[in-house]
Amino acid sequence: MKQVATLNCSRLIFMVVICCAIPKCYGEVQGQYGEIAGAWDITYQGGGNEQLLTISKDIQYVNLVILNVDLTSGEDFHFEVHAGDPKLALIEKRIERSELAGAPASWQGQVPVQTRHFGFTTIYVTLNSSDGVVERSPSDLTLIIARKDRLDEKIFTYTASALLLLMFLNLGGVLDLERLKAIMLRPIAVTIGFCTSYILMPLLAIAIGYCFLSKHQELHLALFFTALSPSGGLANICAIFLKGNVNLSIATTTINSLMSLAIFPLWILILMRTIFTNTELDVPFLDLAGSATALVCAIALGMLSRVFLPKTTSLIFRFLKPFCACLSLCLIAMTVGINAFAFKELTGMVSIQLET
Repeated sequence: MKQVATLNCSRLIFMVVICCAIPKCYGEVQGQYGEIAGAWDITYQGGGNEQLLTISKDIQYVNLVILNVDLTSGEDFHFEVHAGDPKLALIEKRIERSELAGAPASWQGQVPVQTRHFGFTTIYVTLNSSDGVVERSPSDLTLIIARKDRLDEKIFTYTASALLLLMFLNLGGVLDLERLKAIMLRPIAVTIGFCTSYILMPLLAIAIGYCFLSKHQELHLALFFTALSPSGGLANICAIFLKGNVNLSIATTTINSLMSLAIFPLWILILMRTIFTNTELDVPFLDLAGSATALVCAIALGMLSRVFLPKTTSLIFRFLKPFCACLSLCLIAMTVGINAFAFKELTGMVSIQLET
């Protein structure tokens, strides 16, 4: 029970630190609308409202349409395309009045985008008149900037999964079936761990998001899934080194992993109807089911090895601490190395927050 509480407290502290590092929103262009060229608007070719780009040194293009422009006023003006966050993407595009055609007038074409960092930003258009009046487009286009798929990240994912399964295979070999049975017959501690992971932690993530990320919906959502995602790999190792209840720790991890198949859809259904009403959320059923199945199979194989290979199990138990310590250090080193880019971004966010 202590191990479960310690893990959840550390996750909560981590989320609070991340939220404090998030910069404030950048200022947006404000102005009148509809006085110069009527109720004009923007959209993508094809009617979409978002586009995915990758971080690259090469120029990428976004298909843009400016429509319903009223040219009867006779006033001289031009359009400019902007990125909501210039630190994520740089856009320099000017569209003259002479480039518009039709009645009502419209323009469609490609806008060059230079991506800089991963994240979410917007594309908006301003109408600039000759006398200095600026109108902003009534709607924005969402731009998703992601990192390219890399071979080293795929290798890390499969290697880390294999190491975790090997760790749980060894942990399954040292489980005490009688104590495990007693825990399941009186699941008070397991219930506390379940409620903490799937009720208290998500609610705290939502509350913290409202306090720190009210204008960053995508970060609010990421914080929520960080709190909701099942965990427990390193917590089980801590239970071994701290001489805690290993049976309880593994039982809690297994039950939480299995229950995630039901809890994830339930939370997503609640969020889509209450908070993130304009966001499409997909449940990663295959990933959750695969992880839960692999975890159960690894622990079951470890328990079977204790029954049919008792000498092997006693050897594993003898070297369990140094073995798990090596695996944990390998996982930590691999995680830090493959996610070094995230630490660099976090440092920049902290600097911006201090400046503001």
